[in-house]
Amino acid sequence: MRKTGRQGLGLLLYALCSLVLYVAPCYVHGQSAAGKAPDSSKLEQQGLQLIHKPEPVFRTPAVERKDSVTYPGFPYRSRVFTARDGNALFTYHFPQKGSKTIVLLLHGVLSSADKLNYTAGLLRATLNSDVYAMDHRGHGRSGGQPGDVSYTGQYEDDIADIIGQLRRRYPHHKIILAGHSMGGGIALRYALKTGVPPVAAYLLFAPLLGPTAPTIRMTAPPMRQGEEPFLKIHLSRIFGLKMLNTIGQHQYDSLRVLFFHVPDGSRISSYSYRANESMCPADYKAAFAAIRQPLLVLVGSRDEAFVPAAFEPAVKNSSQGVTFVIEGATHNSVRHDSTAMERIKQWAIHHQI
Repeated sequence: MRKTGRQGLGLLLYALCSLVLYVAPCYVHGQSAAGKAPDSSKLEQQGLQLIHKPEPVFRTPAVERKDSVTYPGFPYRSRVFTARDGNALFTYHFPQKGSKTIVLLLHGVLSSADKLNYTAGLLRATLNSDVYAMDHRGHGRSGGQPGDVSYTGQYEDDIADIIGQLRRRYPHHKIILAGHSMGGGIALRYALKTGVPPVAAYLLFAPLLGPTAPTIRMTAPPMRQGEEPFLKIHLSRIFGLKMLNTIGQHQYDSLRVLFFHVPDGSRISSYSYRANESMCPADYKAAFAAIRQPLLVLVGSRDEAFVPAAFEPAVKNSSQGVTFVIEGATHNSVRHDSTAMERIKQWAIHHQI
């Protein structure tokens, strides 16, 4: 299966899994189906049994996959920021002489900022802006444990730390927070946070809106005979951790719950429970409603991960943002599509960004 198809299936399974969790009141809300508070000792016992069930395994070797939309070649400078915990956050800086705008660009699941070279170069030209494409902690050249965070929400705290440092160095620049897929979901989590450095606008490419969003595909694409799924989810462990979290136990949140069929030696082959929780907002409506700045959402008409037509009403019903479905673009290619870049240019001119 092509990379894009596998990505779509992976995100689909993640979303369906999360959706189940959100409609399980005894796990999420701390109440039984009858409306009574759960017995903490029983929840603990059941939760511990669930989280220690065997992890899923892949029985066939993974095939090396290439990102067909990377097109490396735009020159950049290496810039390392320091997070509040001392962790190094690596960025690829694409400078634009005389610019008064900065784009902070966030990559998607299993990816890294070097895959955004072409996107960053195009955004630099389209917006006449400096672009910083960052590696999330545990990804690419940034420090941190691969596929894990120290606590739920650390990804967006890293964003706040970088934006704060950029703001201090360039106090009069406008900052646009941009993200693709999981990066878009993290940007939406940032929009929900209070007490963080503000941004001038949000630019989202096929963002992961979360488990309750209508953008989630409810059917999986077909697979070839004998082919293994790109993503396997430890559903029992997620349920168990939800139960333990309900009674205030978080000491097992570092356990792995998402397992990807990638070649041996890949930096990331799994994500922890707390990293999984940090990928997108719990409530996409609240996230969109929290955005008072200009918001542009772009999705390809051939997106394999999400339902393209569902984005516009999802955005319109909860925000003042605008959405464009880019004809012929896929989940990845929307990042560098010429029509998408023209939409970005006109949006920026309209809002004087």
